[in-house]
Amino acid sequence: MRVAIAGSGDFARYLSEELVAGGFQVTVLTRSVKPHFENRPGVTQFVTDYSVASIVEGIQDSTVLISAILDYGATFVDVHLRLIDACKQSLACKRFIPAEYGGNLEKFPDQPGFYYRVHEPVRKALREQTELEWTLIAVGWFVD
Repeated sequence: MRVAIAGSGDFARYLSEELVAGGFQVTVLTRSVKPHFENRPGVTQFVTDYSVASIVEGIQDSTVLISAILDYGATFVDVHLRLIDACKQSLACKRFIPAEYGGNLEKFPDQPGFYYRVHEPVRKALREQTELEWTLIAVGWFVD
């Protein structure tokens, strides 16, 4: 099974290592080729401009798209809505996991204050559609 990861930072690197160790093939969607993904067994890089058409091409063989894209403003919402649209257009990729790892909006909707503003529009878009399965993962704040 192939899993796509949107984003190419440290979290994407660690996640790809664990997915490959678990037997998955990984495609990393990235704006430019990253040396830390080169020559890694089980990992391919797909250079994208994050347009919906480009994302669809990058996830064509993946059954899951996991976002590892972090931003605390409108860019987070914009790119996640494009990721959702691409999954909906994809023939293979029908599960989406947004980059929601840090907070618990249900129990603490105002902590921290910016979190709701940038994550709730993505959650709303997921709740209002029926084409995709989706998963939210709230493990608490990552410290690196």
